[in-house]
Amino acid sequence: AGNATYAAAANVIQQLTINKKTLSVTAITDTKTYDGTTVSTAIPTVGTLATDDAINVAPAQVFDNANVGTTHVLTASGLTIKRVVRDNAPALDKTKYKIRIPNEDVTSNYDISYITATGTINKKAVTVTAVADTKTYDSSTASAVVPTVGTLASGDEINVAPAQAFDNAAVGTAHVLTASGLTIKNGSADVTGNYDISYATATGTINKKEVTVTALADTKTYDGTTVSTAIPAVGTLATGDAINVAPAQVFDNATVGTTHVLTASGLTIKNGSADVTGNYDISYTTATGTINKLGVTVTAVADTKTYDGTTVSAAIPTVGTLATGDAINVAPTQVFDNAAVGTTHVLTASGLTIKNGSADVTGNYDISYASATGSITAKALTITIPAVTLSKVHDGNTLAAVTAGTLSGVVAGDAGKVTVAASASYDNATVGANKTITVTYTLGGSSAGNYSAPANYIATGAEIYSATIALQPLSDPTPNPTNTGLVLSYSVVTGGPTQYQITFETRAVSVGFQNVSYTALVTTGADGSISITVPKGTRPGKYKGTLKMRNDSGVESTAYDFVITVNIPTEYIAVKYNRVLVLDNSTRIFKAYQWFKNGVAIEGATKQFYRDPKGLVGTYSMQATDIDGEIIYSFPKELNIPIAQKVTAYPSLVRANQTCTVEITDESMELDLKGAELSVYSSQGIRVYHTTNVEKLNTVKLPAMDGTYSGRVTTTDGQSFLFKVIVAN
Repeated sequence: AGNATYAAAANVIQQLTINKKTLSVTAITDTKTYDGTTVSTAIPTVGTLATDDAINVAPAQVFDNANVGTTHVLTASGLTIKRVVRDNAPALDKTKYKIRIPNEDVTSNYDISYITATGTINKKAVTVTAVADTKTYDSSTASAVVPTVGTLASGDEINVAPAQAFDNAAVGTAHVLTASGLTIKNGSADVTGNYDISYATATGTINKKEVTVTALADTKTYDGTTVSTAIPAVGTLATGDAINVAPAQVFDNATVGTTHVLTASGLTIKNGSADVTGNYDISYTTATGTINKLGVTVTAVADTKTYDGTTVSAAIPTVGTLATGDAINVAPTQVFDNAAVGTTHVLTASGLTIKNGSADVTGNYDISYASATGSITAKALTITIPAVTLSKVHDGNTLAAVTAGTLSGVVAGDAGKVTVAASASYDNATVGANKTITVTYTLGGSSAGNYSAPANYIATGAEIYSATIALQPLSDPTPNPTNTGLVLSYSVVTGGPTQYQITFETRAVSVGFQNVSYTALVTTGADGSISITVPKGTRPGKYKGTLKMRNDSGVESTAYDFVITVNIPTEYIAVKYNRVLVLDNSTRIFKAYQWFKNGVAIEGATKQFYRDPKGLVGTYSMQATDIDGEIIYSFPKELNIPIAQKVTAYPSLVRANQTCTVEITDESMELDLKGAELSVYSSQGIRVYHTTNVEKLNTVKLPAMDGTYSGRVTTTDGQSFLFKVIVAN
């Protein structure tokens, strides 16, 4: 090694060179489990050394880093070499010669090259084991116990300790505790990735959480229920839990009392929308409550009644508001302080009892009674209709004769203590009919003050008559279309007639009118009417009669004349040929005539018959003068018989060269023939006759040829009338 100087025999010094021996050290492929170091336990291989040399310090190899991986570079280093054989020339001058000494380090005689290899570091398995835990429900899955961690590689330590959690937060004894969250560091470096961490579970228990619901002392007024409005106090709930349904408390019963037990119940608990009540061991504590009486006022109602001899009031007192579910058992009543008539009576209520279902709960109420003011009015008595004399001869005063009826309505206890007297008077003392008589009553007796006299009785149709009877002049009776009856109206001026008499003249009697002997009037008073029967079949005309009247004293009136007019019945007017009206005069009682249409006299229609050129359409009537010179009217006759216009040819069958007549019948008298045309046509449509000089009667000569000929009359206003004529030889 190095340069050696040798002494030649001739003392010539020569320079020699010994080069270093090339030597390879090769790393060995190695796989290990992560241990936090780069150490490889494999020994690199060393190439061939020089004779007598040996490895002094064997080479080692290391991973390029300590982390898990499959492409690590394994690098060798550290080889030293020593001489193991001593030099065999001990006589040489050791100051001049390099002597090889055993165990001498000869590493520098080598040019050592290190060859790398590939290595793998696998993850280190470590187990994190959950630890059994028991806790009280707190609405979370957290466990306060820390899981155990297996052995870590040298130099590594826990960075974030693992935690463990229950599988759910509910109460139970078979919960699975699961660990998680371990991280590992080496110095400040996170080396968690170098570990294959497995987590082992454990069994856990969550016990129910105790919570106390405490009823609160409460005082209320009786309301028929056990409800308490106080809200019980609830102990502390787990974080995140809340009251779902608040607890309520009730009295042990609904009755009034000071030692009620208030019991709470009904708490439910939620977490979000989930019911978690089952996770709690809920205990309820009681409290003491008081129920006071409910005040209710029974108020008498003002009442007015008619005297009946008792203090009873039919009005029902009003009752204040009762508790829910309670009802009146026995309704209160009220009474007057005494039974006499008066306006300042005190009405006192009493007797209310209250029930709930079938139970009497009156004791739960503090009932007060308020009075009211009442009145008792006199009782109106009634009496049967009195006997009143309705007429008298004028005597200058209004007194009328009356006998009182029988009194009724006196209460049993006042029998014999009430009497009645009656008096009557006309409304005035003058002569006249249709007067009123007022009957008044006066009560007497020791109990009369409790009654009012019967209402006045009014009698109508009374009369104060004079010694004479006078009527207004009579109006003639109104004729009736049926000719079976009429009404004779009259008006009394003086006197008080009660009967009438009718006498007819001989002529009237001869046709059947009947005289009437004195007969009671249908109505008595100043005005009235009498029905008179007209004998059936009485011929039209005027018939005279007289009317007389008398009163109950036999005083008669003078005779009053009247005339009955029997008008002409509609059946006297006959229709002939659907165009002519004829008045029946077979009895020869009429001598002059005037026809009317729709209530208007027809000019010139003064004969027994009348032909309406426009047809019998309208309402027709007759004014006839009879042989006595009296004017009599008929009842109206309504007709609707229109007439038609037509053209007639006759004879309708003619011989050759024979003429025929064409007549235009114009019953309406309105057809205008000025400018009209008359034409005749053969069966072939050839016109064989024509004229513009058309009249009511037209003579037409037809051709000698046999056949049927058609004719037409056409007016300037567009009317057209047809006819036919046959020519036969």
